[in-house]
Amino acid sequence: MQEFIIKAVDLPEDLSYIVTARAKKFDVPPFDEPPFDEIDKFEYNSVSYLTEFERQIDPVIICMFYGLYKSKKLPETQPSQIKFKNIHEFGANITNQVEQFNNLLYALWIKENKIPEKTTDFLKYRKDLYRFLEVIQDYNYFVSSIIPFYLSKANEIAGERSFINRIKHSGYCRYETNDISPEYIALDFMQEQEDFMNYIKIDEIVEKGKVSRINLERDEKGEMVKGEIQNAIETRIDDLEINLRNFLHKNISKQYPNYWDNIEKCIDLKIRAEERISEHLKNNPQERKETINPFEFMSFFDYKKIIVREFWPIFKDTFRSTTDLESNFEYISDVRNVLKHNRNLSDVENKKADYALTWFETILKPDKK
Repeated sequence: MQEFIIKAVDLPEDLSYIVTARAKKFDVPPFDEPPFDEIDKFEYNSVSYLTEFERQIDPVIICMFYGLYKSKKLPETQPSQIKFKNIHEFGANITNQVEQFNNLLYALWIKENKIPEKTTDFLKYRKDLYRFLEVIQDYNYFVSSIIPFYLSKANEIAGERSFINRIKHSGYCRYETNDISPEYIALDFMQEQEDFMNYIKIDEIVEKGKVSRINLERDEKGEMVKGEIQNAIETRIDDLEINLRNFLHKNISKQYPNYWDNIEKCIDLKIRAEERISEHLKNNPQERKETINPFEFMSFFDYKKIIVREFWPIFKDTFRSTTDLESNFEYISDVRNVLKHNRNLSDVENKKADYALTWFETILKPDKK
């Protein structure tokens, strides 16, 4: 993760008061003006509780976490329109805190976006998750949108003073436990944290992920990219099969309208396809055999056999080399087997598949126009 050096942040007014109250003493001369409401300054603690904050940024971080715990909401996807008009300069490194915060946002996203039941929806699910992880790790978005969003949640009033306002006023208190004392606010913070952590428990989702063979730890960019590449290869292979069977049927039919009835060198292939066609027509009596494309009932390797053995004169100017044709069929067939057995493609297999697919796509492209 890149370093998060917070330079300037727009703060709610009460929070701005807190970060500028730098351990002032109010009961010894010369008397400082109190940073809060005007009451008898001699009633203040001798030393402000703010001395417990090591850095000015710490109250901001606490309020940001509290806003997440309390709201249990994901950040807005659009750039923030929240403006407090109290810009404060910091220059503080909060990389560790941002990493912890983003881990909670990741868990909340998983909680709010259930793993889909259908395998066909996994690709979109992974894309959405990857997009979300990219957004929350973007420095400018985090500072301009995420921080103000959760500070606004900590600043909301719901039947009582906001969390930020209560922190501000807790500096007046001595030791009594009431709803504005530091002790009370600490308990409130810990309770909200506990409730939030219980809310985002995703044990059942993780278990479901194991059953579905989904890796929920794909928050590393490399893993996400590898998954997207593999899915893209699989989609290209599916598209190639459809385009290739249509290409072959159309071009053979131009020269031999009744080519299927006159197959001579691929009889075994024809018999297998006929069995599948008969079964299909039995289950779909509304269809007619004359309208069927036989290539839809062949295997991927059958396409190569029928091109080379039966109709090479038609396609020799298109594919030019039987050696290249067979090699590229082999590459794609190997990759299809890996994908069908739910295994990950190696880098070599990815490269071979991409080469072979590009070879076929270049040849078939004119036919799509």
